[in-house]
Amino acid sequence: LRTYLSERLHCDPMRITKKFTGDSCIGKRVFHPAVRCAGNAAAMDKARSELDALERRWRRRLEMQQKESAKKAAASAAAAAAATKAHAT
Repeated sequence: LRTYLSERLHCDPMRITKKFTGDSCIGKRVFHPAVRCAGNAAAMDKARSELDALERRWRRRLEMQQKESAKKAAASAAAAAAATKAHAT
């Protein structure tokens, strides 16, 4: 499960491990994907739809965080340049 989640989230497996320690511990589990059949097709479609929506939301949030970080870095660089220019004169 840890490997699957780390691949889906594009992060290090240890990050997943750290989330499932202590009271959140789920023990050693092996992930086996469900085989699609007539009995579970609707449930799998619903789960996939929900997962896709959550992933889109997560990606939007990640993009917003990256934009904010870029803005802050640009502002810091501009402030440093202005301070250097003011100090030089």
